[in-house]
Formats: sequence, C-alpha cells, structure tokens
Amino acid sequence: MIRPGFRTRLALWHAAATTAILLAVALSADWLLTRTVIAQLDAALLVIAETEAGSSLDGPAGLHLHELDTLPGPASRGLHKLDKLVQIIDDRGTVLLRSATLGHTDMPAPPSLVARVRRGETIIETAAWHDGEPIRLVTLPIGTSGA
Repeated sequence: MIRPGFRTRLALWHAAATTAILLAVALSADWLLTRTVIAQLDAALLVIAETEAGSSLDGPAGLHLHELDTLPGPASRGLHKLDKLVQIIDDRGTVLLRSATLGHTDMPAPPSLVARVRRGETIIETAAWHDGEPIRLVTLPIGTSGA
C-alpha cells in the first residue's frame, strides 16, 4: 500500500478539521435558535394565558371565555386550528370551561400538574396532543371570588 504524501495528509487533516468546526458551529447555531424561538413562544403564550385568565373573570356572569368569531366556509376551518386552545379546570382537575376550538377534547391535566398549580406555580411545558402532535401548554392558577 502506498502511503499518501505529506501534502495529501495535510489536506485531509484540514478538511476533517474544517468539517468538524462547521458541524460544531451548525449544531450550536441550531441549539441556540431553538432555545430562542421556544423562549419567545413561551413569552407570547404566557401573555395570552394571562390575558385570557384576566378576561375570563371580568364579566358579570362569572367565569367565561372570549371566543373568536369564525366565518363559515372552508377557509375558516383551516384557520380554526391556529386559534388558541383554552381550558379552565378547577382545583381537582375537573374541566369547567373549554374553548370551541377544543371541541369535546380535553387538554391534558394530570394530577401532578393540578397539584403544582394548586401551589401557585405557572407551568410551561410540551405535551402530546390527541393525535400525537406536540403542543406547548401554559398552565397558571387563577383566583375566583368564590375560591
């Protein structure tokens, strides 16, 4: 077997080093971009959740949801999925109200999550939706006048 010359080995070494550096930079950039996007999404979701929580208590009839009006037709059905999904549960995990976008489906509310919210924690997490698709959830406590 013929041993490659010094220039060939040097070129291969430089190619391997450059590939490793580019791979490390690409992975780092992807990780940083993912963290930034998730942080921005979480901040936006928290604002929406706090707004919905505050507005759910502002009516004279007590606890209620503000639903968006949808237009009839196929275009609204496609956009309907982009709307927020809101569910209000009591301190035992029983669903009190849910937005029309949820239909008859309940958002996941395991007992461990309910216990954390009962202690006053605001939780932002990713959960599996009914079709296996991941969704980002914000769970926060809201106080009612009867609580």
